[in-house]
Amino acid sequence: MAEGRRCAEFVMLLEIFVTIPSLVMAEIAWCVRFAVVLTCLLVLFAVAIGAVGLRCRRAERQHVMASTEPSHPWPA
Repeated sequence: MAEGRRCAEFVMLLEIFVTIPSLVMAEIAWCVRFAVVLTCLLVLFAVAIGAVGLRCRRAERQHVMASTEPSHPWPA
């Protein structure tokens, strides 16, 4: 009878120290994965916004320079 109780205690200890922490770590791993994916998406979004902003600024600067430059370099 004592042998069965000792086995049951071992199983409970195994569950407390191995199974439950592994379940918790698996749940935390999903949260970490989600956070990494979200961070990557935010970084890509910021890079896209920056690229569009630089392109617009460059196009605007070329438009302003084209409208202020004379059509010929020497006056007639």
